[in-house]
Amino acid sequence: MTFVTNLQLTLKINHNVKRTLKDQHNVKAWMKNLDELGHFIIFEFFISFIL
Repeated sequence: MTFVTNLQLTLKINHNVKRTLKDQHNVKAWMKNLDELGHFIIFEFFISFIL
């Protein structure tokens, strides 16, 4: 392998790692939204149960 192909490979790996981290961040945000939505649904159910 030449130096250039090594460099290209490294850049590609870095790009993939960054993309994976970004995806993980999106999943965390999605889970947080889902969690809040879940609390909201339970809250609504609880109120309708009392009334």
